[in-house]
Amino acid sequence: GYFHEDVRQGVQAALQKLLMVSFEAHTAPLRAQAAAAGQDASAILHPTTALLLDEVMEELIGTMQHDDDKETVAQACEAIALLSKPLGAQALSKVMVRIVEALKMLLEGGAPCQAEDEEADEEGGEEDDDEEDHDQVLIDAVAD
Repeated sequence: GYFHEDVRQGVQAALQKLLMVSFEAHTAPLRAQAAAAGQDASAILHPTTALLLDEVMEELIGTMQHDDDKETVAQACEAIALLSKPLGAQALSKVMVRIVEALKMLLEGGAPCQAEDEEADEEGGEEDDDEEDHDQVLIDAVAD
């Protein structure tokens, strides 16, 4: 990944927005047509949106599992939370196990972005307040 965390944070939000544009342009009209015809529309996913979904979720889940910056991981969690409602459970079913595993790792404090906490706790220091703020941002995003 890119070395600067501000850029990585922006990428998480951009990926979420990109997928939502595809959803609104391609999938939402198909779902509206199906619903108007009395069909269950929740399973409908346009092929372009499905392809983009696979790529975006791979990146977001990978960020949750491997990034060392708490705010970047929080942005990835938030992006998944924002995508889950419009896309629906069926669209995310392929990656749901991986999402749950990544969230579990974060809740248990075992993610790379949480590893520095153990080192900081041993050393102490003035950054404790900043760390607590970052911890809260991360936990809030995981909870969403």
